[in-house]
Amino acid sequence: MEYIAHKNGERVQTVKEHLYGTAELAGSFAEKFGKKEWGYCCGILHDLGKYSKEFQRKIQNDTSERVDHSTAGAKVCNEKGGYYSILSYCIAGHHAGLPDYGNTAIGNSLCGRCNKKICDFENYKNEIQIPKLHTDPIVFDPTKNLDFSKGIHETTEYLEVFLRNLLLNEKNELLNRNLHISRLLNEEKVDIRDQKVDIQNRKVDIQDRKVDIRALKVNVENIFSGKCNNFTVKTTVNIHRLFAKFGFDEVFGRSAVMEILELKSSGASKLLSNLVQADIIEPVSGYGKGKYKFKK
Repeated sequence: MEYIAHKNGERVQTVKEHLYGTAELAGSFAEKFGKKEWGYCCGILHDLGKYSKEFQRKIQNDTSERVDHSTAGAKVCNEKGGYYSILSYCIAGHHAGLPDYGNTAIGNSLCGRCNKKICDFENYKNEIQIPKLHTDPIVFDPTKNLDFSKGIHETTEYLEVFLRNLLLNEKNELLNRNLHISRLLNEEKVDIRDQKVDIQNRKVDIQDRKVDIRALKVNVENIFSGKCNNFTVKTTVNIHRLFAKFGFDEVFGRSAVMEILELKSSGASKLLSNLVQADIIEPVSGYGKGKYKFKK
């Protein structure tokens, strides 16, 4: 069967031609900022829903029937998890714009759309291969030091402190000026220079923290060794937050998970169950019912 993506008079473009053509184009755009494979993957996945029988009936009979074809690729990304979850926003919003994550009660949110029932589009597997993502979504060049006006430099310090707050539940103050200005101000302004010394001291502290977060990242990746690949980005972040709090030695239960991650009891229970199934945590005895530890 020939699956059609677009018709314009006698001119016909198949879904396969459309997806691979869009992938090449999107990849060339993304290549300008070093993410060709990410753009290519978005292009491949964006119209998988056009493989449904309902969409083919609509386009071949030229009817006004409404068929959701943009949610399919987002659902595939959500099911694959890991970095693909990031692409689900782009794919779900390639007509209407980037959606909020939301929840299942908000139908047009990413969560709502990924959980709704749509037309079967499994025939894509006969023609399309989903590309692998080999690179991180954001790569910072530590050797890059672009000078802007008034001595403001491009650094990653602000982002690193932000991630410590997010992943480790720390309460670092996010002062953009303190984190990015590295050149001393005019020496004639004595009172400002005194403040600048404090800023430099703060910067030294941040550098120390930078070492910690990199060590933590390596440690966590070694520990989980691919076990988080099937989880969404949000769940992976929550796993890292729990591990940063408890490590291997401390025992925890549902109430602790609810407090740290600000989840309801049902959400905490579901997360714990998923982590047990993924072999990331294990039940322990001798501490009361429903207690767990991270598995070494």
